[in-house]
Amino acid sequence: MYVIGAIALVLAIPTYFVMKDIAKNEAKVAAEVKEEKKEKMTGKDFLEIIKNPATWLIGFGIFSVYTCAVSMSYFTPYFTAVMGGTVAVSGFISLVRTYGLRLVGAPIGGWLSDRLHSVSKVLIVVYIIGIVSLLALVGFVNYLTAGVFIFITLVVGTIVYMGKGSYYALVSELEVPRERSASTIGVAAALGFSPDIFLFPLVGFLIDNYGNNGYKYLFILQMVVFALGILGSLYCLRYKKKLHEKKNSVVA
Repeated sequence: MYVIGAIALVLAIPTYFVMKDIAKNEAKVAAEVKEEKKEKMTGKDFLEIIKNPATWLIGFGIFSVYTCAVSMSYFTPYFTAVMGGTVAVSGFISLVRTYGLRLVGAPIGGWLSDRLHSVSKVLIVVYIIGIVSLLALVGFVNYLTAGVFIFITLVVGTIVYMGKGSYYALVSELEVPRERSASTIGVAAALGFSPDIFLFPLVGFLIDNYGNNGYKYLFILQMVVFALGILGSLYCLRYKKKLHEKKNSVVA
């Protein structure tokens, strides 16, 4: 807690100057927004958002990544209960995974999205690496050393934050109109973050009824979600291609 407090105080200084720069641009941004044509959302518009495939593709992209973020919270008890690791080491890994890797994964995800010119392609990379990592965790559990497990944990943590740093950009990739982007994200987030509702009770049920094998079933479930995520991202690429073809035909 002392370290966290000290870091917060140190970072408050550069944050003050960054926020000050943002404040200088507020008037300019406000003027630009004012120039745009403002129309209120209607019930018809909201129904169109719900019927739009992009809304559900974005939601499932969030869902696939966020499911793994929830699953990762069980890496800590898995390390102690199944692998016999110490609570101290497990807690340290959890801190690095939760707070350290987001500083690495998110920038990598953004950089890779720029390089590949596609968020969907980045998510496919995330899902494939996730499947391979979890497959190693499930298939070779009797041969895993603490060092290998820590490595897998760091890899999975990194890809989760790569996905978290990218999935909202699907709104731009799937060409959701700016005036509907907030509502689209709202609907997509309802699906995307739904694991908070059902996944914790489900995992609790698995562990209570199947003991340590419950973790194995959780990781298998996550691999299935990743596999479905790959299919969803491939459909995103196909949908994006259709949008471009439609746009080009209108121009022609």
